[in-house]
Order: sequence, then C-alpha cells, then structure tokens
Amino acid sequence: MTTIGPHRDEMRILANKIDLSDYGSRGQARTALLALKLAEVSWLKEKTGQCPVLLLDETLVELDIQRRADLLAGLGDCEQALLTTTDLKLFAPEFVQENVVWHVVGGRWRSSYNGFFAGTPTRLGYCGGVAATLSMITR
Repeated sequence: MTTIGPHRDEMRILANKIDLSDYGSRGQARTALLALKLAEVSWLKEKTGQCPVLLLDETLVELDIQRRADLLAGLGDCEQALLTTTDLKLFAPEFVQENVVWHVVGGRWRSSYNGFFAGTPTRLGYCGGVAATLSMITR
C-alpha cells in the first residue's frame, strides 16, 4: 500500500456553501464530478489541440432527467465519447438516433446507427460467466 500520491488526495466540492461529499445527494455529487470531468476534457483539448476519449460507465443511472439532458448536451464538444448502459431508455431518443449504439447481448455484439443495425454479430467472451445486456454509445 502506498501512502502518498494523487490517489490519497481528498478534494471537497462545495455547492451553495454545502460540502457535497457530506450533505449532497448522489446525483449532486455525480453532477459536480461530471462537470469537473468535462472541464478537464475542454482544458486538455485547449492545451494539446486534441480531444481525449471520454469514457463514462453507467453515468446516467444516478442522474435525474434534467441532469441527463444537460450531460448529453455537454457531450457535444467531445469528439470521442464512449458511454455504457444497461438501460438504453435512460438516453434521449434523439441522442440514440444521432450516435452509433453497440449492443452486447449474450456475448454477441451488433451496432446500429440511425436505428439500422450493421455488421454481423461477433462472439465476445463472457465476464464471470454472466450473460448480460450492455449497450455502448459512441460519438
């Protein structure tokens, strides 16, 4: 175990003078962290001239409808984003239609764009022997 380094730092985020880690809802804390992540993407793009790949795993689950819409709108500046979900209904239908969706069902994947599926399903490995449905959205 290491005792020094960035993983040991503690960062407090305040909203209206309230410490979100102690008194904020999970949605508020998640929103603050996502805002920080999107600011980081913007900063990296400004400094390097290249947009980093943004990976968001099951991010929309803990957000209310308005925060989901705000996040998806904020992704407009990201050239490359990969979002995973087990519930595609969390995404606005327009967002799903405008992006490529990769469905992984029972160890097989297929992609769709504008509602049309493309490609031949390909066998993927199982994770822990559990067959689950997973959707990934790429921009």
